[in-house]
This record gives sequence, structure tokens and C-alpha cells, in this order.
Amino acid sequence: MMRRYLILLSFGVLLSTQAKSQWWGDAGFPVPSGGLGNLTQLYTDTVNDALYVLGIITNNFQTDSASENFCMYHQGQWAISAPFDNDVYSAVIYHDTLIVGGDFILAGGVPVTYIAYFDGSTWHPYGNLDEGVARLRVLDGTLYAMGGFIHADGQLCNGLAKRVGGAWMPVGNMGNTDPYILDAIIFQGHLVVCGSIRFTGQGLPYKDVMQYDGTSWSPVGPYGVLGGFSGPGILAVYQDQLYMGGLIDINAGNPGHAIMRWDGSAWHAVGNGVQDETDGYQYLITVWDMQVHNGYLYVGGGFDFAGHVPAHRTAKWDGHRWCSVGGTFAEDLVNAISFYHDTLFVACGIEADGQPVNHVARFIAPEEEDSCGVALDVGVAELAPQETLRVYQAADGSLHFSAAPRNVAQVVISDVLGRSLRILPWRNDGVIPSPDLPQGVLLARLIGRHGEVLAGLKLYVP
Repeated sequence: MMRRYLILLSFGVLLSTQAKSQWWGDAGFPVPSGGLGNLTQLYTDTVNDALYVLGIITNNFQTDSASENFCMYHQGQWAISAPFDNDVYSAVIYHDTLIVGGDFILAGGVPVTYIAYFDGSTWHPYGNLDEGVARLRVLDGTLYAMGGFIHADGQLCNGLAKRVGGAWMPVGNMGNTDPYILDAIIFQGHLVVCGSIRFTGQGLPYKDVMQYDGTSWSPVGPYGVLGGFSGPGILAVYQDQLYMGGLIDINAGNPGHAIMRWDGSAWHAVGNGVQDETDGYQYLITVWDMQVHNGYLYVGGGFDFAGHVPAHRTAKWDGHRWCSVGGTFAEDLVNAISFYHDTLFVACGIEADGQPVNHVARFIAPEEEDSCGVALDVGVAELAPQETLRVYQAADGSLHFSAAPRNVAQVVISDVLGRSLRILPWRNDGVIPSPDLPQGVLLARLIGRHGEVLAGLKLYVP
């Protein structure tokens, strides 16, 4: 009997989803919801065994004594910082000392300029910057400050400075104008930075991501991040690859949507990437934070699917496939994530799994949902979302592929666990003689001449 093969979805498979009502619980964040804007960072301090929550946090916002603050969580108890006159965006422990940066010029009543340190009882200035700090990082023992400042301690820094001795120093001369650097990381011996990086009037084609080899700056890739509305915001190194997340539009020509990876020579998609509410790439979505933990890269942002698996605002990547973490967060973004005592905390909105939470939630389920997509080999060339690869079955049972990528060598039919069932040679006319396939949901992968996966489809054999 002839079987008909029906296209269900573009490449990516959903395994069974564990039925559970409550993955996330309220973390007890002590600031009233009306005093909160975007939370920008969750930072785990392993020296003092604390989790810091930073961002737009106004304490006593309904009174004349309102102040900006950050909060600290320690073994189940919350504490609110001394008052600041403006937002505190980032924190870091450097040489066993807590340092914070933001848009403030008063810290605990002490005059400072956008960055301060705490000696255990009093806040102190930590340099002289002319604009705010977006993020602090300690990389290979060196402290870096990033943000919108032009000068630091009288030095021209253009949004990036490093701490040398008791002063802030520039990191080469990037040549950028009107900077707003959002993150930095070390990859393959180079300092990589991302953010709003422009070269006005210089006619340069690249933007938003640069690298420093200790002598000079150069672009990461020929163009950086494409698209007028696109821009990165977070970096991570995972399994010897550089990952960049942000508001990245695949439809503008970038290889990934909201997240991409750099292997040292080219940018690539991260498997099938993350998807919007349509399980596609129609809308701009974000990956706002990334954390490496227990062999996974965890991400948080504004997506609804990851690798075509339902993954609302949080997901994890194992280097080959995307998996869900579990739960839902109403319509709000997950702006920041961090692990404290091996528990995942997220900065979110006011509802998780249908229950009220006050902008910070913690994972309370015994284990993660762990519904995963099909494993993809690192380095595959995934099918671009604007292409329409289709297949139909003719009366004689043969499969006819249309709009297939070039350089296809063979078709591999596998089950939902990725186990190969048939390996079929490719014909230039896209017609494959009728294979004898088992019933159920199957995958058809189009394999290139060098073993790379060029595209794939999910099939249903009734």
C-alpha cells in the first residue's frame, strides 16, 4: 500500500513534554512591584555566598524618601543596599571587594562618578568616569568596565576601560564614535566586545562586535551584526565557541536569530536557534542573558521556542541540540539569569506558571522539563527560514523534493531520536525512488558532500 508523506514542520523535533503545572516559584524579592523597571543583572558572588539583583529598583517609591538600590540574597534572606541616587546596573567581586556600576553619582550618600566600591561599611569612589557603566566583568584577572562613557580617569576610552593599578586605562583605540559597550569576554586570546559600536564617517561596513589582540582592534566577521534594528547585548564562551545574544535579526542576513556563534573564522546559527511565538522567525526576539552551568549553555530572553521545542523565555543548549527548561512567564521577558546554590534564578515579570511572582523567580521543580529537539552537528548549514523546501509523494511512491539546497549528496531518514533508518543517494532532479519506511514521525535530512546537514524536514508516515 502506498504511504503518503506529509510535511509537518521545518527541521526540528518535539519530544514528549512533561506535564507539570509549577516549575517556577516566587523568590521573595523585597522591593514592591511598582518600584521596579528592567532588572539588568543577576550576579552570583561565590566569595560572600550571595546573589545580587541589579537594575531599575526604587525602594519606598511612594514616599519622598525614595532611593535607587540593589538587593542581595543570602541563604534564603534578602537585604536592600544603601541608597543610590540613580540606577545600579552591574556588580562584580574584584580582589574580594564588591564593585558596582550604573548611572549614579551618589552611593550611600558618598559622591562618586558612576562606579563605586564597598569596604564592608562604607561606599567609596572607584575612578572618575564621565558617563554611566552598563556592565562590569573580571576577565583573566583584569577588571573591565563597559558603558556609554567617553573618558575614564581622564583617558579617552570610548565605552571600554580596564583597571591597571589604581586607575582606569583605555584598551587600545577602537576608533568608534558615540559608543555604548554592553559586554566583553576573552575568546582565543582576544578581548571581544559587543554593543552599539559605530564608525561614523569612516565608511566601514562592520559594527557592534569587535576584537582586540593586544595591539589593535579588528572586526569579528566581515560585517558584524546586520540590520538597522539589530544589536547584540551579551557574550559567552561555551565548548570553545563564542556565543553572542541580543536583538539579532536573521531576516537582515545574520546566520542566527537572537543568538549566533563564532568558531574563530565565521558566524553560524546555533542549531535551529530560538523562535518567536509562531515557531518561526517573523518577529524580532531576544536572548538577553547566557550562563554556562553543568555542561549546558542556559539562555533567557523573549523567545517562545528553542530548536522548535516549546521553551518559553528559558532554554538550554548542549552543543548539538536545544532543550526546554520548563514553565511559562506570561508575556514578559526573562532579562537575566544566574545560578545560586545550583538553583536557577531569573529576572522576569509578575507571573510565572500562572502564579504571581515579584520580578524574580527561582526554579522549584525537582528536575528540568528537558524536552529536546533533534541533535545537530556543530557547523551544519541550516536551511534559511525564507526558503521553502517541500516534498511530495508521486503516484509511484517516489519522493519529490523542491527548492532543495545545492550540493546535496544523500538523504538520511531517521526517527525522532536521531537514529538513522535509511541512507538514500541524492539525484539531481530531486526525485528519490520510493523507500520502504516505517510508520510514524520521521526526519529527512539533506546531507552535503562534506557530511554537513544542509536542511531537513519532519515527515509523518501514516
